[in-house]
Amino acid sequence: MIILKIQGRLGNQMFQYAFAKSLQQKFYQDEKIIVNYSKSKFSQKCYFCEKNPFNFETLDSTYKLNLNIIQTFIFYSYTLYKLIFKKKSDIKMQSFLNKFGIYYLQDDGYCDFKKSKFKNKLIYGYFGSLKFFSNVEEEIKQDFQLSSSFLSKKNKIFLKEIQKSNSCAISIRRGDYTNSNISNYFLVCEESYYNEAIKRAKKEIPNCRFIVFSDDIEWVKENIKLLKKEKDVLYENKDNGTLETFYLMQNCKNFIISNSTFHWWAQYLSIYKDKNVYAPSIWNNEREALNIYLENWKLIDIDKCRRKEK
Repeated sequence: MIILKIQGRLGNQMFQYAFAKSLQQKFYQDEKIIVNYSKSKFSQKCYFCEKNPFNFETLDSTYKLNLNIIQTFIFYSYTLYKLIFKKKSDIKMQSFLNKFGIYYLQDDGYCDFKKSKFKNKLIYGYFGSLKFFSNVEEEIKQDFQLSSSFLSKKNKIFLKEIQKSNSCAISIRRGDYTNSNISNYFLVCEESYYNEAIKRAKKEIPNCRFIVFSDDIEWVKENIKLLKKEKDVLYENKDNGTLETFYLMQNCKNFIISNSTFHWWAQYLSIYKDKNVYAPSIWNNEREALNIYLENWKLIDIDKCRRKEK
């Protein structure tokens, strides 16, 4: 059994599933992926349990870790060790942890993983890189296909507008990123970044039409100066659910993304091979996250943007 301990929102969960699928294909083809997930009101929604909207079978879930005594001791001891000594990198510990069937990676590094003889395996981490599932890339693209059947009438019209134009999604995440306790880490993309990316997109994409997706549309309308000058901008409906936004976004032909795994997956699953993807040159304000970047991305220099703001 491969126990996938779900963390975070949709984008993070997609990376975690992709890694579980990769590990299953490499070492454990006869074993089932089970989600470790608490259904309490305080938990993030698990998108792969119960009513799974994606193109693979709904995963069974358990609130128990189902590890033996040795594995349980190692998992909780290592977690405590990281907390006490504020250790961020898990890379050097992988060979040891993997022997006991524990795949624990909370940082932005990458390494090769080893097979374990233990009956149950535990996956705990974020695994935010294409490198973690490159061996099952085409299968993952198929697994994450969505149907347009759940779109509202309003969004079906919106979708047609996206598809008939040389659309460029502008994905702006505010919400939790502006909270004082995490903004120093996550708030990378501000007004100057989006204005610079829009300027470049207009130069490089013929007949570009901007499609704006954000959890704070009013902030976007008030603060992104270059959008105010555009006559044909489309803004997503404020009452969109997560999956509707995701489906519409991935149907765009070009992308200006923020440092969000949700936006990462939308551009990645876009079927357009010649897409332009504009992204911030840093993914967070404290540590490098180079593994999340893709080769075809066009990076906007965040340091230059910040100097312009001063």
